[in-house]
Amino acid sequence: MEFRKYQLWDEQQIQKIHYNSIHSLDCYSELQKDTLSPLVPNIDEWKQSLLNTNAFVAIENWNIVGFWDIKNNGYLKRLYVDPNFFWNKIWETLLNILESQAQKLWISEITLDATVSSGWFYQKYWYEIVEDKIIHLQWEKFNVYFMRKKI
Repeated sequence: MEFRKYQLWDEQQIQKIHYNSIHSLDCYSELQKDTLSPLVPNIDEWKQSLLNTNAFVAIENWNIVGFWDIKNNGYLKRLYVDPNFFWNKIWETLLNILESQAQKLWISEITLDATVSSGWFYQKYWYEIVEDKIIHLQWEKFNVYFMRKKI
């Protein structure tokens, strides 16, 4: 597996991974899934968001199988893996590389809002729950954990 910085031409594959990842989860209603990842996303908003962070992609056999982006302040915006690779330990590999990249950027703490379905994963790697909260996206409510880890 290879890792590299996000490029503009990665957009379609990243969108597909995000959509398929969200829509493969059983913990959300269809309305919540569509709120988190609509079939027709705002591409300009996505591009701008990814360009304003430290975004990376994971590549296997010339296909993007995962991506993440982290802000300069250490806030992890996204970490997604293609659902076909959920159980191939790619999550762990991406998280290790993400933390290594963060240290190279002089980030000493990673923070994130983890969904209830992903909170266990981060806890497994020593992220602590700071706050259990509810966020509102459009008309939907989501329970999330605000988490952090010193690196």
